[in-house]
Amino acid sequence: PDRDALTYAFYVEDGERLYPDTRWSLDTGLTGQVMGTGAVIRTEDYLKECAARGIEPSGKPDRAWLGAPLMASDQTIGVMVACSQKPNVRFSPEDERFFVAVAAFTASAIERRRLQEHLEAHAQQLNTLNEIGHLLASSLDINEVLDLVVRNAVKLLGAEAGSLLLLDEDSGDLIFRISCGPLGNELVGRKVPAGKGIAGAAFSENRPILIADAQRDQRWYAGVDRSGDFVTRSILAIPLNARGNTIGVLEVINAKDGHPFNQRDADLLLAFGAQAAIAIENARLFTMTDQALQARVEELTMLQHIDRMLNASLDYAEVMAMTLEWATRITGATVGMIAALHEAEDGTRGLRVLAHRGYPPDVMAPYMEQKLWPLERGLVGFTVRAGQTLLIPDVGADTRYEAVTPDMQAQLTIPIQRENRVIGVIALETADRALFSPQAVDFVSRFAEHAAIAIDNARLFQQVQRANEAKTEFVSFVSHELKQ
Repeated sequence: PDRDALTYAFYVEDGERLYPDTRWSLDTGLTGQVMGTGAVIRTEDYLKECAARGIEPSGKPDRAWLGAPLMASDQTIGVMVACSQKPNVRFSPEDERFFVAVAAFTASAIERRRLQEHLEAHAQQLNTLNEIGHLLASSLDINEVLDLVVRNAVKLLGAEAGSLLLLDEDSGDLIFRISCGPLGNELVGRKVPAGKGIAGAAFSENRPILIADAQRDQRWYAGVDRSGDFVTRSILAIPLNARGNTIGVLEVINAKDGHPFNQRDADLLLAFGAQAAIAIENARLFTMTDQALQARVEELTMLQHIDRMLNASLDYAEVMAMTLEWATRITGATVGMIAALHEAEDGTRGLRVLAHRGYPPDVMAPYMEQKLWPLERGLVGFTVRAGQTLLIPDVGADTRYEAVTPDMQAQLTIPIQRENRVIGVIALETADRALFSPQAVDFVSRFAEHAAIAIDNARLFQQVQRANEAKTEFVSFVSHELKQ
């Protein structure tokens, strides 16, 4: 039925049972007529009967010929034929009735055997699916799970090769993750636009795609068969759905028995794919959780290390330089500065630059000693006023931005806060708009919280030192006056 063709189940000649490997289409010979109409044909001359019906003969040029359909469940599943090349042989109406009766019993026996084989195969498939399900659930390693899925799909369908493609959410493309068979790792890493090709069709349409002859299908990319030892014939591709989302495509290529894949194969692979998709998604979630946990541990370890280094010094300038160095190192920023909120003698509030990296020294020098950076100026001033982190991926589109160094594309400004009050700001700039990731922003924000304590302690220590110096000068002055 898969090829709409007839082939011998067996052939008896001169008392010997033969199994010729011959196949012919349903529109050839009298067997095709019996198969198509379900009617018995009895004739004294096979060739004359074919000519009268306007059809091509098949097989040997027999004389007497009798063909009866094998009917099962109102469907013609085959044809039983008796024929002879002897000119004196004739089939009578009684022969025909007997032959039709034998054909009915034969068809019944074939159908029972087919049903039994189908049930046994189905039971074996269910058992295999159950075993594979346990196997897939036993691992949370994403690469191991993907490999298990493809290899077991190939084994389950009796295929020559198989591949698994997963959706890349950033690009929207399907990417070959695992491929087994003659092509091996040649396909791994290749991208297929969703909706293109056979795999793309299975993904975008969210349904199985059955291809009997890939070489005649316009969606098939023949460049895949680069090796002369492998030719893709039939393909079965199914979508992988997990938690309401289509996450990829599983495909098997070329059944080893030579037949194209059929709907039963598609149903079986869909059942397997349902388990596989859940296993893949669980492994991916576990990997993401594990990676997030590992990143968090690394972050805490780094923050602990930074805390020790910052709190080891009460030198205000050294703490500022160290804080800026870590901030630029964490983000990979091109330039950066740290400024503290300062109030001049006349009551004017502004920012005093305490440390900078990459900015022109002549531009920053005035704001480190004499002048204050106005709070109404630039993104740094806005951040101090608002008291919140600000990430601008395109500074050219923000009117608040004030360029100090040319060719900068993105700026990240983070307020340094202590006990709900802003005491300063960290400003970082880069020529790469995509450099400041959300993870880096969160990390630097937490780092600023830790650095605020060290900065405040160093500033308080500096104030105490100045007070002690003023006290010493005052005592020295009073003592000098008393001696006079």
